[in-house]
Amino acid sequence: MMTNPSRRRFIAAGGVGLLSFVVGDSCLRISPAEARYKKLPLGNLNATQASALERLGDALVPGAADSGLVYFLDQQLSTSTEDCMLMIRYLGVAPPYKDFYIQSLAALETACLRRYQKDSAQLSASQVAQLIDALLSGSLLDWQQSLPAAFFAFVLRSDASDVVYGTEAGFDRLGIPYMAHIPPPAPW
Repeated sequence: MMTNPSRRRFIAAGGVGLLSFVVGDSCLRISPAEARYKKLPLGNLNATQASALERLGDALVPGAADSGLVYFLDQQLSTSTEDCMLMIRYLGVAPPYKDFYIQSLAALETACLRRYQKDSAQLSASQVAQLIDALLSGSLLDWQQSLPAAFFAFVLRSDASDVVYGTEAGFDRLGIPYMAHIPPPAPW
């Protein structure tokens, strides 16, 4: 277990593939996918928010749900701004980043209720596809968030891409040689 890890030490120790999850008095170093499989408790997101993120993230980047997108986001929302690896950090949005995700998810649920008269968990696959098209095109007129819907979709797609393809296995799935600047000490 690392105490007061810096970003450099964290990346050198395991990179994006392994994250530290605190469960009770223990600190587990596992991948977001393993955290999802083990159904570890979430610290920042409730079940409704997690379900919406998982469904939308998987529609934006297939495989994001199984790769543990929700656990990656939830864990990163607990880190310091300096150690945060979420895309939002690099886009000029002031922390805390949890506010961005929570407010965007609330706007998403409001838009779903207005557009489909049901929440995001009840949408059909074709409705999710329509919703994503509306998010990405900026045509979701009932979006009630200060930042545009397309911005939220961009950030979520970027985070989902990091989780799915930001590992050695992800590079392999793409057929791209993995040439990490700081190679992980073990396969993820």
